[in-house]
Amino acid sequence: MVNTVESPLFPCPLILTQERYVTKVLFNKAKHKHLREIITEGVLRMHEMSLMLEIIKIVSENARLHGFSKVDKIDVIVGDLSNVLPAALELAFFHFRKQGLGILDENTELDIIREPAKAKCQTCLVEFIPDYRLTLCPMCGLPNCLLISGETFRIESYEGSDEL
Repeated sequence: MVNTVESPLFPCPLILTQERYVTKVLFNKAKHKHLREIITEGVLRMHEMSLMLEIIKIVSENARLHGFSKVDKIDVIVGDLSNVLPAALELAFFHFRKQGLGILDENTELDIIREPAKAKCQTCLVEFIPDYRLTLCPMCGLPNCLLISGETFRIESYEGSDEL
């Protein structure tokens, strides 16, 4: 199976081929930072593809239950420490939207809401922005920190209509 995906994030269309459950991205060398972030040795990281597939399935099923015939917009919250790359998630969305998966159409939008990471030291009570889930307090140096935000990955909302 071969699909061409066009995205405003990428300077050229990407060609996706499905081989042994790995989606390969065929194009010239990635010269842009966001391409290097998503693609490692020409292979698109698949877990964003499967995550987006599940998002579309959940939203489509729920929209049908509420009498919608199409989904106009999906809002997803992605935390900085959620291990989900927003650009890869968006690429997966464009791929599935082009296929018309679920009750998506060519006008369906995806809004990714970024949740910044924040942690609080349980010893000195200072709040800070952590680089990792397990971190040392920048003030007292102790590993007694609690993540307050940044791990979230969820569907926040969707908009749909019953117009075809």
